[in-house]
Amino acid sequence: MTSAPPKPRCWFFLSYAHSQPLPGREETDTDGNVRIFFRHLSAEVAKLTGAREGATVGFFAGLAEPGSDWRAVQGEMLAVADVFVALHSPNYFNRSWPMREREAFLQRLSTVLPAPEQRLRHVVPVLWVPLPPWEDTPEHGAALALGQGVPEYAENGLRALCMLRGYEPAYRRILERLARHIVDVARTSPVRPSAPMRLDDVRIERQAVRPAGDTEKPFLVSVLCPTLDHLPPGRSATPYGATRQRWRPFGAMRELPVADYAANTAERRGLPTRIIDSTQDGAVELFDSCPTLLLVDPWTLATPGGGDVLTLVAKHLHPWVVCLVVADRQDPEHAGRGADLSAEVTARLGRVGARQIVTVLDVDELAYRMPAIVESTRKEYLSTGMVFPPQGPHETRPTLRGRQDGPGTTGREN
Repeated sequence: MTSAPPKPRCWFFLSYAHSQPLPGREETDTDGNVRIFFRHLSAEVAKLTGAREGATVGFFAGLAEPGSDWRAVQGEMLAVADVFVALHSPNYFNRSWPMREREAFLQRLSTVLPAPEQRLRHVVPVLWVPLPPWEDTPEHGAALALGQGVPEYAENGLRALCMLRGYEPAYRRILERLARHIVDVARTSPVRPSAPMRLDDVRIERQAVRPAGDTEKPFLVSVLCPTLDHLPPGRSATPYGATRQRWRPFGAMRELPVADYAANTAERRGLPTRIIDSTQDGAVELFDSCPTLLLVDPWTLATPGGGDVLTLVAKHLHPWVVCLVVADRQDPEHAGRGADLSAEVTARLGRVGARQIVTVLDVDELAYRMPAIVESTRKEYLSTGMVFPPQGPHETRPTLRGRQDGPGTTGREN
């Protein structure tokens, strides 16, 4: 019996602003210039390492084979890559998937490299598209340092240098500099491979890594459903996970939780997005100031205390909070009790003040309606959420004549 040939070394993992493919669609939203840059960087690394011509020396999402388990492939490559190259752009910090890639790689490094300064060398930020001048990130300085002595890089970002022939000398300098750094780090501070990373289990607080100056409200995706340790009596455990975010209501879409599907749809429209569990302390209060899509499993009402969960969110069901009741008519448990629960939860949501309630009963309907639901949620927030803020204390607004201190004041200073 012959052993399988060893896999080629993965010198770098290239992370960029992209989303997880939606079920039934193989393509990722890959910027064609990312593919060109990956090919150029791979050639430079291969030249420095003596790899044979055409050998794969790095990885990015566009290399995943059609029909493969896209998330599993990503996890396998993050577990063996030596260096994480992050192409920074405004959208990079809006997308959950690159943030998850980054967090997974950092978690792996923390188990094998004890010194923080060692770990930092293995994460290389690159200024792909310049950030607005009022924004900043913890790694922005390191991204700019890569282009020291190349002013075109800081002014335009590497994407423009890759696209435009007039910038080719500057582009080649950055490209060669980056390749040397990758090879040097991998050789002087090797990281042993780990078990494949399970990216589904990696949770990130996107707001912690978004540019500090960003003031755009995130699009919230919140979930009300049972969990494995809190199932309704007699209910099958198949659709549920350890957390509410892992709920997979449709057998035809088992590979992607419905919360991730909704967030993915919002991200593809350029919206900064955040998935939350509204039953956690303080989370439901975010409904008061953000466009919110609340995903509701009717079986929530059959769990002990399920009615209390709806009471918890009742005070925060503003006009810009859209309640999407999700059930699978193909689920054998839907006929009878499940259908009754769907009707009951819809009626209760109406009684506690929900203005917009939508019901979907199969995966095709979800796929067809989700883009419009996301867009209408955002539009409702823009038209009502910012004009008529919820009751309670608010920050005073600055004016050209001073600060408005309250009703009837002119804002003028004496």
